[in-house]
Amino acid sequence: MCIVPNLDSFDKLLAFYCAPTLAGIKSGSLLICNKAYASNIEKTINKYNQILNDKGIFFYILNQYDSRALILVYNEPLLSSELNSPKHFSFLKQLGYNTEKTIKDTLDCLKKRIVNMNFPHEIGLFLGYPYEDVIGFIENKGKGYKYCGYWKVYTSTSKAKDLFNQYTLCRTKYYEKICSGTSILQLINVA
Repeated sequence: MCIVPNLDSFDKLLAFYCAPTLAGIKSGSLLICNKAYASNIEKTINKYNQILNDKGIFFYILNQYDSRALILVYNEPLLSSELNSPKHFSFLKQLGYNTEKTIKDTLDCLKKRIVNMNFPHEIGLFLGYPYEDVIGFIENKGKGYKYCGYWKVYTSTSKAKDLFNQYTLCRTKYYEKICSGTSILQLINVA
């Protein structure tokens, strides 16, 4: 049975879509936020950045549309470590990213590519997807995958299934805690 979540607050959106990132087990998550949740999205993002940057959690607006915004929520230490791995570094450099600059500069380049290309597939690297699965997706044009969960898996299905289960358990725990009155900051302080 699939339970449709009641996503009537920004904290509930974060808990449902970004829990593994907030918990430090995933480097990044995408959040598409309807401006009904946060009429002034920049102000909301600034507020959450002020509260959570000290915990290593950052919010970055990748694109804004008429009624919604695409936001990358990322765990800075994890994302920085992953993007600086030799494979990631080399691949992003081939795509025109200035990988020797700050993570903000790298995100600025991703933002430009999203605006110009709609949705560049290397975004999977910013979301903690395995390098081999991102490359598999690009080379196979999204077809021929072995398993599909949080992403399309082209390599180790057992490892991916374990991660997917871990992510789902984390999301369930965070969402239930938020619904019972715990704040995002309280959750991150305990994680």
